[in-house]
Amino acid sequence: MSDMPVALQQDISFEAIQEILENIPLFKKTNETFQRQLSLKLHCYVFGPGDIIVYAGDMGREMFCIRRGYCDVMSPDLQTNLMSIGPLQYFGEMGLITGEYRMATVIAKTNAEIYMLTKNAFDEVLENFPLLKTQFEKAAANRSVLETIRKKIKILKPGEDATVKTPESQEAQVVDTLSSMAVFCKELEGGQDNLDYIKPFQKSNFISQFFSRLLMKTTFLPSGKLLRYLTLVLILIGLVQSISITIHASFYPSSTFLWVFNYLLDLCMLTGMYVGFHTAFYTDEGILVTHPLSTARHYLRGNFIIDVLACFPIEIFALFAYSSLKDEVVHLLTCVRVNRIINIYRLPLAFAYLESKIQKETGFIREVKFSFYTVIFLHWLTCGLFIMACPPAIVVSPSSSDAHSDMHALSGHCHANSWIVKAGFNVTGSDENLGNMYILSFYWACATSVSVGYGEVSANTNPEKIVTLMFMIMGVVFFGYIIASVAASLANADAQRANFQEKLTAINTFMIDQNLDSNLRTRVLSHYEYVWLRTKGVDPDSLFDGLPLSLWGDVTFSLYEDLISKVPLFENTEAGFMKMLSRCIKPMLFLQGEYVVKKYDVGSEMFFIHRGAVDVVSEDGQMVFATMRAGKMFGEVALLFSCPRTASVRAQTNTDVFVLNKTDLDNVLGHYPAVKKQVMTIAEERQAKAKKRSAAKLSISSKTSTQPSTATSAATKTSATSAPTTEPPTIRSKDDNEEIELLSLIPEGAVSPVADTMAQNVNTSADTKPVEEDTPTKSLVSTLCLCSNTLKKL
Repeated sequence: MSDMPVALQQDISFEAIQEILENIPLFKKTNETFQRQLSLKLHCYVFGPGDIIVYAGDMGREMFCIRRGYCDVMSPDLQTNLMSIGPLQYFGEMGLITGEYRMATVIAKTNAEIYMLTKNAFDEVLENFPLLKTQFEKAAANRSVLETIRKKIKILKPGEDATVKTPESQEAQVVDTLSSMAVFCKELEGGQDNLDYIKPFQKSNFISQFFSRLLMKTTFLPSGKLLRYLTLVLILIGLVQSISITIHASFYPSSTFLWVFNYLLDLCMLTGMYVGFHTAFYTDEGILVTHPLSTARHYLRGNFIIDVLACFPIEIFALFAYSSLKDEVVHLLTCVRVNRIINIYRLPLAFAYLESKIQKETGFIREVKFSFYTVIFLHWLTCGLFIMACPPAIVVSPSSSDAHSDMHALSGHCHANSWIVKAGFNVTGSDENLGNMYILSFYWACATSVSVGYGEVSANTNPEKIVTLMFMIMGVVFFGYIIASVAASLANADAQRANFQEKLTAINTFMIDQNLDSNLRTRVLSHYEYVWLRTKGVDPDSLFDGLPLSLWGDVTFSLYEDLISKVPLFENTEAGFMKMLSRCIKPMLFLQGEYVVKKYDVGSEMFFIHRGAVDVVSEDGQMVFATMRAGKMFGEVALLFSCPRTASVRAQTNTDVFVLNKTDLDNVLGHYPAVKKQVMTIAEERQAKAKKRSAAKLSISSKTSTQPSTATSAATKTSATSAPTTEPPTIRSKDDNEEIELLSLIPEGAVSPVADTMAQNVNTSADTKPVEEDTPTKSLVSTLCLCSNTLKKL
């Protein structure tokens, strides 16, 4: 709705949320203008049964309002149900106002539609209403209300339990407790009547009470294995009936085996109808209804009528019209049984159910679906063409039957001018002959429906021409649908590549129009090629947009928990802090030879190496100080103090890194003051140790560089006269914060070798080039001053 006028957006959102806001005490007495602006800030999320909405002990600045469905307020161990809440109720208001930890875990009991209001969005609205802002600030400062609530509910305090119970364990618990059936009893254990079971029958009318005696006290749960297997059997029976009934009516009407087999299938279908009266169902709110009377009414309003039409014994009424069971009558009875093929309706429903599962690959399912549809369609056309030529003898005119009385198809007569007779086939009752006739009919069905045929088989009579014309039209429509569906599936399967290539083409066109350097254009295009190789066109930053915060936090926490726990700054912090911090980590890709950071740039990010390796190099990129591989991190000091980068970091190979931004970290630390204090204390200690090591190394290198060395001078002069000299790369310190940051860029074990290398560089440059005596002293003084100013600002 972003392209709509603001007033129209408010009308739409306020219409949907007005009833909820009026039932929340916080907003009940506010004016309509405030509520209309607030309605635009609410975001709707959908939760399934068992989804955890908030965790006890987590820091949350969001408030939740239930629009549809029900939720359970659970204890922190997820074992005790404290209470249940439903539509127009809310939770999380204390976290929104005071920023307190969650007092309980809230789990969706049914399918729930919930609106979420964040603290930042709430503050934006309050800026336009100063009086309300003052009132809410006073309420946030009043701690007595919070203390009263704490006395009534035992909350999970920070550090009380650092473990996080993921929603997967809760979902597994729900699934394990589900059975295949729900059994009701008229009496409870104490001999009392089970009113939950008896009352619905007492409230029903006389007819319902009479038929309810036929119902069992057991219903089948939709998630149970028993009902799934039964549904699968009914689908297969419907598929078999669509083949056997048509074969029976056209080619083998007198087959005793097919009569018995098809009636057994009818009996199975009648059993399925009886089970349908006892099939539990979910309401729109996700509530499971299991009472037999309710399930029976639901079935009567659903598939009952179509099941009756599919199982209705029309042949019994046709039998009353004829007193004898002659062959021609038997053939007619098989033809009127074709209503059984209606049971095939379960097959499209099954495929629709399988395709609705977005976590499954639907391409293969569509291939199987189209294969079944094609075979069934062509088989029906085949049987229809044959029975059109050789209908039951009782409906054939005497003139046509007398002309070719020797041509019998079991109990049926073929028309004298039918396409079978004109094709020169002598129809007899042998299996071999009928098999050949099926192949010929199938050939003509394919030629008629797919194209216009080749002329060797053609319609002769006017009825045949009309029927084949209808078959042609049906074939064009059917196969047009199949071809269009396959083409759409192929196009959708390659949609990501097409969108990415379109973006890449636009970028390349822009760079050409701006006359960018060809080498730079090549680097940019190579980067996007690597991005496609790693992501297949999926944007990681927007991948989980729309996911509820709790579920998003569970996903990112499982991905980045190990990375965060290895950072010394974040050791022994709360699970809620780590989960919130994990939502701020972003992936980033670097090609081989590309710089991750450059020297003297002001740093505000921390990097975690996920795949590949990076080199810590000198300013000119000629000297490699250290190499870091997967599992290492760098830049934690810059993350807190925004110090200039002291060395350049370059990708040694194609590298995948995770990035944590200073802005995001500051936002998270604002919710956890205790953790912020701990992190800053550790950072200052590590910075002090780094300064001491830096000062010690610079002191040693300065003493070594100022001592005269006659032997070294002589060797230098001799080397200068014998061969041209190549001055080694040197590191010249413009700011002693460089070396402190360099030490933070490299793991602990690699600090000393790098410092030694820097000292050797200083010694080498002292031999080849005069250095001012007081340079290290000035550098150290400037370092201390800069760090002191930084700490004062913090």
